[in-house]
Amino acid sequence: MSVPERDAELAEVRALVRPEWLESCFAHMVRLHVGHSRFVRVVAVLNMSDGYWARDRVVVQLSSPTLPRPLLAKLEQACEREALAHSGKPQLVPVLRLLLAQLQTNRLLPAWDELREARELVCTPPPHADADAFAAANWLRPHEKLGRVALRAQQGAYWLNCELALPDGYPDVPPSFELLGTSFDDRLRDICIANAREIARRMHEGYSASAALAHQGPPARAGKAEAPADLSATGLQQLKHDREFLHAVAQVRGHDERKARRIVEHAERKSMEQHQAERAKQDAAVAASAATDGARQSLPSVLAIVRYVVQRTVRELPTQLCPVCAVTVLPADPHALRDALAQPAQRGASARHEPIERSHCGHWFHARCLEARLTVPPFRLACEAPGCGKDVHHPKWSERVDKLEKRWANEQAKRREIEELAGLMNMEK
Repeated sequence: MSVPERDAELAEVRALVRPEWLESCFAHMVRLHVGHSRFVRVVAVLNMSDGYWARDRVVVQLSSPTLPRPLLAKLEQACEREALAHSGKPQLVPVLRLLLAQLQTNRLLPAWDELREARELVCTPPPHADADAFAAANWLRPHEKLGRVALRAQQGAYWLNCELALPDGYPDVPPSFELLGTSFDDRLRDICIANAREIARRMHEGYSASAALAHQGPPARAGKAEAPADLSATGLQQLKHDREFLHAVAQVRGHDERKARRIVEHAERKSMEQHQAERAKQDAAVAASAATDGARQSLPSVLAIVRYVVQRTVRELPTQLCPVCAVTVLPADPHALRDALAQPAQRGASARHEPIERSHCGHWFHARCLEARLTVPPFRLACEAPGCGKDVHHPKWSERVDKLEKRWANEQAKRREIEELAGLMNMEK
């Protein structure tokens, strides 16, 4: 290689690479630091011997503080193949152009390690399974240039198809989750979507994968101690609101049942809105505290979302047993559950076709089984699922033991009255 040819090639390299990236550019070595984002940073060293056009090829060495070594090895192999394809010609510019294009256009690079483990989770068939049939129903397809990952998982008749989109700057910016189709009913579908997005949100705030899925117990209830009367202007205004509320309650009692139900539903809606507003206020307080005390660093969440969707939803839920009756909570046919939810459960119907409920501990129960345990003495249920043992709580049933005892006692009294009346009628006959 003549000196003018060498200088012309190095000039092309300087024109191709950003000046702030190029650390050195000499006849025997080119070194550059590529930094597209905080998570895509690569140091590339290209070594050339004298007359490498005819006798040798460019030797590429890559290192990175953020990207895994197996990915760098694949990039090095791609660069070597590109150099070999240009044997006998200038190789620096084609090799650098390939490397820069790979680092710039592949938007899934920050999640490369996560996607490799996620592919094993989705695509590895269980023992003795038909590999071809399993591969047709369970797959993960990355789209590097679009920054999207599509996947499908199936267990028996239950399947789910979803897509994750990784924005620029991931994981500093959380991924988006979209459910494209599923055989689960609408309620389970909505729960899956909400939980997947909640995982992304919490890990974006710096929570670990296990903490993002931690199931919190029921909120503590206020005691019965009465606070002293507040006779300030604010307190008197509150008393006025309380009197207006009692007046509204008296009016509700005079309305027909349908009108009263609408008013109660409106009150429940207002209560939910207040709860959401309180949640938003708490999130804002956490964010302000993080800004003051040092914000947590965002964590990658793609693998955690895939593990929740595939393992905990598609693979485990169709085979999970009700901790009370030890029968699978979901029927073998997804349409059976939809039919059960579309109409009230009939007494004596098979437990497989009953609506299901999820407790605070994270396990699923048949609604009838859960109600039977939470509404009769001792009004407490320790989850009997393997490895759990937590107290079971559910917002549909009160947690106040005194209220449950009173309701149960009233039911028992009514039952005794009916039995006594039936006995008297039999005696008269």
